[in-house]
Amino acid sequence: MSQEPPPALREVPGDRPPETESEPAVAAGEPPAQPKESVPGSPRAAVPVARSGSSAAPGPTAEARRPAALDEALRRLNDIVRQLREVLEDMEEAADLLDMAADQKQATEQELERLHRALNHLQRSRSNERAGAAR
Repeated sequence: MSQEPPPALREVPGDRPPETESEPAVAAGEPPAQPKESVPGSPRAAVPVARSGSSAAPGPTAEARRPAALDEALRRLNDIVRQLREVLEDMEEAADLLDMAADQKQATEQELERLHRALNHLQRSRSNERAGAAR
């Protein structure tokens, strides 16, 4: 069973800062607004802002900005999600096997009941034959 991971696991948080009312999205064709002062230690403080006409190389990728602890936490979370999916697959397989076993048990019980009735019928027939022959 293969399912798409939840959106939160496909995209790494912090790849793109959220838009707020104080920071509207830049419309196509408009130059980006001048950056506001950033708080030291925030992800925006470490990312250089490319300005129009600037020959500076693009800033580091989102992965380069993420701290190692966050990378490790995301890796562990993704491992847990993968393991849970495997457990779910195993549980679904076990449920299928239990359903199949229950169906087989019911069929076996029905067959035993049919055979029991047939045996009783044969025994009654023989008893009737013997009783008729003894007269």
